[in-house]
This record gives sequence, C-alpha cells and structure tokens, in this order.
Amino acid sequence: MVAPVTLVLSLISAGAVGVVGVGAAVVAVQPEEPGSAVAPPVVSRVIDGDTVDVKTGGVVQRVRLLNVDTPETKDPDKPVQCLGPQATEFLKRLLPEGTPVKLKYDVDRTDRYGRTLAGVFTQNGTFVNAAIARAGLGIAKYVAPNQRFLTDVKAAQQQAVAGRRGLFSQKVDCTVPGQVQQVQKQVAAAPGITSQATVAELTAAQQESSNALLAAVAVRELFDKPHTSLAWRAVDGSLKEKLAAQARSLVKEARANDRRIAKQLDTKKAKAAERRAAARAAAQRKKEAAAAARQKEEAQAEARAAAEREAQARRDAAAKPPAPAPRYTPAPETNPAPPPSTTKKEAAPPAPRSGGYDGYTGCRAYGPDGTSIDEKGRRYTKIPCP
Repeated sequence: MVAPVTLVLSLISAGAVGVVGVGAAVVAVQPEEPGSAVAPPVVSRVIDGDTVDVKTGGVVQRVRLLNVDTPETKDPDKPVQCLGPQATEFLKRLLPEGTPVKLKYDVDRTDRYGRTLAGVFTQNGTFVNAAIARAGLGIAKYVAPNQRFLTDVKAAQQQAVAGRRGLFSQKVDCTVPGQVQQVQKQVAAAPGITSQATVAELTAAQQESSNALLAAVAVRELFDKPHTSLAWRAVDGSLKEKLAAQARSLVKEARANDRRIAKQLDTKKAKAAERRAAARAAAQRKKEAAAAARQKEEAQAEARAAAEREAQARRDAAAKPPAPAPRYTPAPETNPAPPPSTTKKEAAPPAPRSGGYDGYTGCRAYGPDGTSIDEKGRRYTKIPCP
C-alpha cells in the first residue's frame, strides 16, 4: 500500500494535482492549469457572502474569497451586519450547489483558520470576488502578502460607488448613505408654515422639525465615532468626508427650520394670549356694563315706585273728607270769690325777709304748695321756661 503522502507527491510530480496544507493534513486540489484530467471543483455549499465549500474529487475544502470582504453574519459575538444576508443570497444565486468553479491562488494559500484563500471563477469566466464588490455587497480587502486580485476588486467596488449600489446605496436604510438620505428626507419634509397656521398646526410642525434636528445631530455625531462594521468601512476617504459634510449641512438646515417654526409658534401664542386677554377684558366690561344698567334700571324703577306712592298718597289725601271743626265749649263758671269781710281783722305780721320774695323773675307755676313767694306774696314753684 502506498502511503498517502507518497501518493500525493507522486500526483504532484505528474502534474495532476496541487497541495494545500490544512493544519497537519494535506489536501489535494485541482491545479490552475487548463486541460487537467481531474474533474473541476464544484460548489457544495455557500457559507456566507465571502466563503464557500468546494468539493474536489470527493474532498470538501472551505474557500475564503481573496481580496474581498462582505458584511458579517456568522460571528456569534457580533450582530448581523448591514446587507450581510443579502450578500449571502447573492453568492448563493451566483454559485448554486453543484456549480463548477476554478480556483486561483496567491502567495499564501490558507489563512489562520485553515481556509483556502482563492479567487473563484465560474466556467463562463465570471470573477466571483469582483462580482460581489461590483454589486456593492462587499469591499476590497488586503491582507499581506496576498494582493493578486486587489486591483480588480477595487475597480469593481468603484463601479458600485458610482452606481450607488448595495453598501453605497441611498435607498438602503442601514447603509451610511442611506442613513444620511433618511435625515435629508426628514429635514426636507419640514412643513411650510404660513401666517394663517393655527397654534395646533405650528405645535405639530415644531415637533416634526425637532425630531428632524435630533436625527440630523445623531447622524452627524456618527462620523465622529470609530466604527468596525463593514458599512462604515465601505465609506472611507473622500466619500466619508462628503457624507459627513452633508450631515453637517443637514444639521444647520434642520436647526434653522426648528428655530423658524419655534419663533412663529411663540408669536402665534403671544397673539393668541393677547386675544384671550382682550376677550376677557371685553367680557368683564360687558358684565360691568350690564350690572350698571341693571342698577340704573332698578334705581329708576324705585324712583318711579316712590313717585307713584307719593302721588297715590296725594290722591288718597284729596279723596278723604275734611275733619269737622272743633266745637267751642265755654269754661265752667267758677264760684265767685266771697265779698271781703267787713269784720276788721287784725293784720298778720309780715313774713320775714328771708322767706319772702327773692327777686326771681323766671317762669313760675303758682299753687298753694309752691315753694317760693313772689313779690306780691303769692306761692309758686320755679319751673324752666319753655
């Protein structure tokens, strides 16, 4: 029995196969020279956008496409990247299972993971590595010392940039141009506000303009941060600076829109407040005028009622018969004083001066019980004059 290594070396010396080292193993693969009697490799499975399994003579080898990199979909420590699934589907359509391919190599034929590094060509001459970049689903990648296909992949990538395809498309939301384009649409959609706009319309417009400003600032800030995703690595150099300048311009435009609408809203609110204040003042004046009118009407009604009462009193007085005149009743006759006695009586001695007339000239009430004696010796009581 011939040892496996001896058999492989024999085949190599015969020009039938090439040798690729995979770890400690030795795998025979088809040489690049045309006209070989060995059956060409065929695709057995597409792993992701830049990796396929190829079967050669019953042996499956994993091939990593040289000088092209597509968005990640298989790394358990990273999220699925922008357009990663689309790159995988593109490669599946380009290399369905059983597709014969031709592999071309560079200086290093394997990477640190043991994958074969190669340029992949279909039987009709399609260079798969470049086709992925041309579709905008991958970018050129150089890992020294392999650069055999780098120029072709870069040229294909520039075609994708010019055609705004894939990672360079403004129509794909997850791409950097797509994110900038979304903000541009949002800023451009700021409503045109007229002087007739209501407070509610201006409030809604300001909310939209504020959202657009926040989105523009968020995108602009993305350009100041480091990124490892393929979507951001795709827009390096002048393209990145162009998009960053566009983002900065959108921030200025969004801020100007937001300030303009905010100013209109403040003006409209102030005028509305003035109108409300004027309406309240007018309502208060109307209320006070109505109260004054009621008071005036009540006073007039009271005056009319008083006049009516006075007139009625006069009418009642005029209609009342006059009271009869009082009849005169003569004073009753008093008994005449007895004639003076002819009997000569002995005159009483005069009252002492201290108990006689005291010179009082005021009002008097005469009577036998009087407490004073006038100048004629009559008894009276001093009283206040009316």
